[in-house]
Amino acid sequence: MKSPRALAAAVTAAVALLISGCGTADTAAVVDGRTISESGVLRASAQIADYAQRAMPARDIVNRLVVLPTVLEVLGERGVTVSDAAARSAVAGIGDPAPYLVDLAKLDLAIGEMTQEDMMEVTGRLADLDVEVNPRYGTFNPQQASIEATVPDWLTTSDADL
Repeated sequence: MKSPRALAAAVTAAVALLISGCGTADTAAVVDGRTISESGVLRASAQIADYAQRAMPARDIVNRLVVLPTVLEVLGERGVTVSDAAARSAVAGIGDPAPYLVDLAKLDLAIGEMTQEDMMEVTGRLADLDVEVNPRYGTFNPQQASIEATVPDWLTTSDADL
């Protein structure tokens, strides 16, 4: 059984983590001041299987929403645009698609237009972004353009704690 001190430390750390998690309970991530809402991610998550023919973990949805603006920016500089209309057409079979689902479709269309050079440019620019991810999803690794799962130190137990 854990000591009262260890239990109190774990509870304090958990509360601090919840309070600090991207500022509000409805924040999945903040990218250069732009908020990705938890509720929007959950709504897109509920519809993603109808679009992608498979479920997608919420972490992957958040990850894609983090990189989307940079992908569109790089393509735009090359004169390639992906319209909202094209993205909406891709999800036309889904009644009242979530806004983030439309964004995910837009990213899929954009990725189809990217060159290897575009991908390298996106990866380079991601390192310059100020990305804060809700700890429940992990941490953003700009070199890999991915959100990686993390386990807080306070969740680690030793044999002495058991």
